[in-house]
Amino acid sequence: MRGYMFRSRLGALVFLGSILFAVYRMVGTEDQAGEIALAGERIAAQREQVASQQAGPSRHQSWQEDDLAADGWGDAAIAPDR
Repeated sequence: MRGYMFRSRLGALVFLGSILFAVYRMVGTEDQAGEIALAGERIAAQREQVASQQAGPSRHQSWQEDDLAADGWGDAAIAPDR
């Protein structure tokens, strides 16, 4: 493939142009952010959102804590045989 693609100047120019365009889209310019910068901004926004949310116990966690608080083994829901 290497020999075939670069035998013609047009093929080499098309290859070079596609590589330059891909780099432009990923990195961007000073005026316009590329995909890498936008992804970094999205990750930072998600981190801030997660940090700002209050960490309350989920429904499953609170059920386990209530069940274990009864006697430590989770048998609070089982009725005694007597």
